Amino acid sequence: MSHKRQGHLITFGEWARHLRPFMKRLFWRQERSAGRCLARRESEGAGNVDILYGEGDVVMARTDMAETGLKRGDMGAVVHVHGADAVEVEFVADDGTTRAVLTLGAEAVQHAGNVPGPPHR
Repeated sequence: MSHKRQGHLITFGEWARHLRPFMKRLFWRQERSAGRCLARRESEGAGNVDILYGEGDVVMARTDMAETGLKRGDMGAVVHVHGADAVEVEFVADDGTTRAVLTLGAEAVQHAGNVPGPPHR
């Protein structure tokens, strides 16, 4: 498509070229604004909830779990954190094999304290 303007025949793309920097700035300004709005909404929704555990933390079971054969004090590692109220923990045997991977409430486990990690190989 072309337009006749001041005696020159130009295409639409050539005519609109001067708008590209403006549209680029407008687009990124809106993206930044949307990102800030989303972060604000997520922080307001979370409230002042403290997340007790992080991925890789060494934890201990607080109670016996008969259905899985785990006993109080069995060690495991946090594999995934589901917000402030639940964690996914992998419990391992002494030989390093996985005994169970469970999603538990945060109150079902506790930090193991200063427990040495696995030996370096």
